[in-house]
Amino acid sequence: MRGRYIFAILLVMVFLLPVIGAAVPIQAQAERPTKQITLKAVDPTQAVALIKAGQLDAYIFEVPREIASANLGSPDVKFMLAPAGINDFILNPAVPKDPNKLNPFVSRKIRYAVNYLVDRSFIVQQIFKGFAYEMYTFEAPPDPDYFTIADIVAKYKTSYNPEYARQIIDEEMVKLGATKGDDGKWYYNGNPVTINFVIRIEDERHEQGLLLADELEKLGFTVNRLEMTFGEAIDLVYYTDPADLDWMIYTEGWGKGGIAKWADGDPAFWGAPWYGLMPGWQEPTYWNYENSTLDEITMKLLFGEFSSQEERNQLFREATEMIIQEAIRIFTVTTLDPQPMSADMKGVTEDRGAGLRSLYNLREMYVPGKPNIEVGHLHVYTSRTVWGPVDARNFQFFDVYSVDPWTAIHDPWLWNHPHTGEVIPFRVSFQVETAGPDGTLPVPADAFMWDASSKTWMNVGDGIAVKSKVTFDLSKLLGTNWHHGQPITWADVLYDIYLFYEWTYAEDKQAIDPIWNAYFSDALSYIKGFRIIDDTHLEVYVDYWHFDPNEIAAFATPPVTSFPWEVNYAVEQLVVDGAYAWNRYMSSSLEIPQINYVLSGHAADAAAKLQELLNTNTFPENVFTVGTTAYATWDDAQARYNAAIDWINNKNHLVISNGPFYLESFDAAGDSLVMKAFEDATYPFPPGTWVFGTFLRPSIENTFAPTINLGSEGTLIVDITQLTVDYEVDVEYLIIDPTTGEVLARGTGTKVTDFRYMITIPADFTTQVGPGTYQVDILLYSPEMALLDYRTVFFTILGGGVLEDEINQLRDQLGQLSDSLGQVSSTLAAAIDSLSSTLTDAIGSVADEITGVKSDISTVSSDVNALSGDVASLGDRVGKVEGAVSQLNTMLMVIVVLVIINLVATVALQFFKK
Repeated sequence: MRGRYIFAILLVMVFLLPVIGAAVPIQAQAERPTKQITLKAVDPTQAVALIKAGQLDAYIFEVPREIASANLGSPDVKFMLAPAGINDFILNPAVPKDPNKLNPFVSRKIRYAVNYLVDRSFIVQQIFKGFAYEMYTFEAPPDPDYFTIADIVAKYKTSYNPEYARQIIDEEMVKLGATKGDDGKWYYNGNPVTINFVIRIEDERHEQGLLLADELEKLGFTVNRLEMTFGEAIDLVYYTDPADLDWMIYTEGWGKGGIAKWADGDPAFWGAPWYGLMPGWQEPTYWNYENSTLDEITMKLLFGEFSSQEERNQLFREATEMIIQEAIRIFTVTTLDPQPMSADMKGVTEDRGAGLRSLYNLREMYVPGKPNIEVGHLHVYTSRTVWGPVDARNFQFFDVYSVDPWTAIHDPWLWNHPHTGEVIPFRVSFQVETAGPDGTLPVPADAFMWDASSKTWMNVGDGIAVKSKVTFDLSKLLGTNWHHGQPITWADVLYDIYLFYEWTYAEDKQAIDPIWNAYFSDALSYIKGFRIIDDTHLEVYVDYWHFDPNEIAAFATPPVTSFPWEVNYAVEQLVVDGAYAWNRYMSSSLEIPQINYVLSGHAADAAAKLQELLNTNTFPENVFTVGTTAYATWDDAQARYNAAIDWINNKNHLVISNGPFYLESFDAAGDSLVMKAFEDATYPFPPGTWVFGTFLRPSIENTFAPTINLGSEGTLIVDITQLTVDYEVDVEYLIIDPTTGEVLARGTGTKVTDFRYMITIPADFTTQVGPGTYQVDILLYSPEMALLDYRTVFFTILGGGVLEDEINQLRDQLGQLSDSLGQVSSTLAAAIDSLSSTLTDAIGSVADEITGVKSDISTVSSDVNALSGDVASLGDRVGKVEGAVSQLNTMLMVIVVLVIINLVATVALQFFKK
C-alpha cells in the first residue's frame, strides 16, 4: 500500500499504483508492430557488440561505462542515458546479541564519519567514467525534490578526508570500550573488531565496496569481505536479525521506476523505521532501529498532515536533514545508466527516472519490419525473484528482474509523467473534490467498507467525514478482457480491496501472517468508504489532502493486484492451508515456500486448488455482494476457474493480467521469458498511445563570475542553451562558504533575455561576508519540470583589513610625492634656465673677442671659474632630483597596479551592462 506514494522510487518494487483499466473500445485496434519480446540474461560486457551485430535489439540494464563511452558516436547503436540507479552503503546500527562483540556503527558519529572515507569525486570520475552524479542524501540533482533541499545538501556535502574520519572514529571507539593494539588494530574484550561487509560483485558497487573496505582497514578495523551476488546478498541482509551482526555494511543498489514531482514518501522510504526499510525491517522478532521523531515527521509528510506547500516542504527538509545526520545510509552516487538499443529502435520514451526500464518503453518499442525483438537484462530470474500479489516490503515484486517485464504485462490505474513526474491517468481517469486542508466532506451513509469481523461489506453509516473524494472512471477497464479472455468486472475490484483489508485487519488472518497489518494498516486507515455509483464509476472517500489534486487521486487509489480474482483466491486458499506463504518473512518463519506466480510447480498447485474449488462449488460470494447487489455468480466463477486452469496447463505459470503483452512462457533455469502482444479487440490503447519521445532540456551553457570590491555590488551572468521549450525556466542560486559549507544566501536570478540571467550580489552582502572566495551553486529549474541543470562557480571579494589600510596609506604618500615632484620640477627648470643663459653670454663674449684671447685669458679663466661654481651647484640639485625620481618610480609601480585593478573592474562592469 505504501508503495503507491513513492513514484520517484518504485525502485526494486512495483505495488506502487494499482493496476486497472482503460476504456472499452468496440472496434479492433491497430496491430502492434512488435508481436513478441524475448527477454533474456545477457552479459553487460557483450550487450553493445550483440546489438551492433543485430543479435540483440535493446538492453534494459546499464553496460560498462568505458564501453558506452567508446560507442556513443556509433551509427549502429544508440543510448539512453538516464539517472536510473542509486548506490549507497547501508550501515547496521544494531546492538549485538553477543556481549563479546562490538559494533562500531552503534555510534552515530562513527556512522557519519564514514562519509569522509568515501571519495565521491573519484567514484564518479574513475569508477563510473563520469556517468554518475555525486549523492549526499536520497535526492540527487536529477530528482524534482532536490530543489527543495539543495541548500541542505550543500551544507552536508562532505569531502574525502580520511584523516578527519580517523580523529572522530578513534575518539568514539575508545568511548565504546575498544583499544588499539600494537599492530594498529582495534580490539574489544580481546577480540578484533571485525566488520562483516557484504559487497555485491555484479557492477560498480564491487569497486566501491573494496575502496571502503581498504579505508576501514587503514583505520584499524578487521574487515571480512563477503563478496556475493544478488540472491544470496538479499537473503543475508534483509532476512536476518541485525543484532546477529551477520552483516554490518552492505553495498545497496536501487533501480528507479520513474520520477515523482512530489516525492512525499521518499523520506519515509529511506529513513523512517515505521516504513519497514530500515535495519530490522519491522520484523517483530528482530532487533529494529528506532527513531520516533523521524517516524512522526515522515508520517505527517506521507499522509498529508500539512496545510500548505510551504509546510510540506519544511517537513521534507526536516526529515532529510535528520536522515543525513543519522547516517544509516551513506549515499554515494546516482548512476547515469547507459542503456543501449538498436539505432533503428522506435517508440521510445526518455523517462527522466527510469530510462529504458520505464513503464512506457517495453510496451511501445519496436524495430520497423521486425515483429520479434530480443531484449537483454542482467538477469531474468534469481533465487530472490518473486512474482506475486504481495511480497514483504509492501509491493507485488521486490527486484528489478520481475518489475521490468511486469511493466509491459500490466496496466496501472495511474502513473507518473516521464518528463514532469506528475501523476497522470493511465488505465483509469479521475475527478477530485476536496475540502481540505481544514474542511471536510460528508461520507454518504451507504458508502461501504469491508468488515473483517463479519466477513461482509458494511455501510459506514452517518456521521463520517473526510477531507477529499475521488471519483474514478473505470470505463477503460471494466468490460475489457484479462489475458485469459475473461472480462474484467467489479468482482475483480472488490476482491482486491477485500484481500488487503481482510489480511490486514482480520484476527484469523493476522495469526497466519502479521506482516500485512504491520505494513498496510496505516495507509488503509485513511480510506473511509467506497461507493459504486453506476456501471463504471467508483467513489473513494479519503481523509487526505494535498495541494496537488493529482496526489489526492494517487493516495485514494484502492489496493489492486492486477491479477484476476480467481487466481488470487486460489492462492489465498493455499496460504490458509499452510502450503505457501504470501511473503518472504513468513516463508522463512514457517519454513514453507513463498508463492511465486512464475514457477511451474506453484502454478500446478494453484491449478489443483482451482479444480478443487470447481468440484466443491466454492466461490467467495460474500466478497462479491454489496448490499443487495451481487457482482459475480457461480456461473461467472465456473467460467473463471476453467479459464484459469486452461491457462496454467498451457503456460505453466499463474501470471494473468491486463497489459499490452502477456507472459507466454517463463524459463527460470534458462534465465529468460517470452512475452507476446495481447491483440484483443477490447484492449483500449492502440500502439503509440504512451510514447512521449525525447525530453527537451535546456542546460547552463556559460557563466561569468566577477571579482568584486568590498562594499561594491557584483553581477554574475548565466547563459543557457538557446533551446525553445514550452515550459517556464528560472535560475536559482546558493552562495556558499566553501570552507564551512554554510549557505550564506539563496535567491533567484533576473531574466535579462530568454537565454540570459543575471544574479546580483548586493553591496551590503559583500560588506557583510568580507574578503574571500565564495562558491555559487547555480540551479536551472522549472516549476513544471523541476531541476534541469546545475553548475558550481566561484567569485572573489577583494578589500578590507590590513590591505585596505595599506592602500589608503599609499594614496596619502602618493599625494605627498606629487607635491614634492612639483617642487623638484620647478627647481630643475630654474637651474636649466640659469645654465643656458650663462653659456649663451659666455659663448657670445668669446666670439666677439676671439682675436684678443691671449690678452684676455685671465678674464675668461675668471668667467670659467664662476661657471664651474654654477655647474657644481646644479649637480647638487640634479642629485636631489635623482633621489626623488627613484622614490617616484617605486610609487609609480603601486599606481600601475591600482590602475590595472580599476581598469579591469571598469571593463567588467561594462560587460555586465551589455
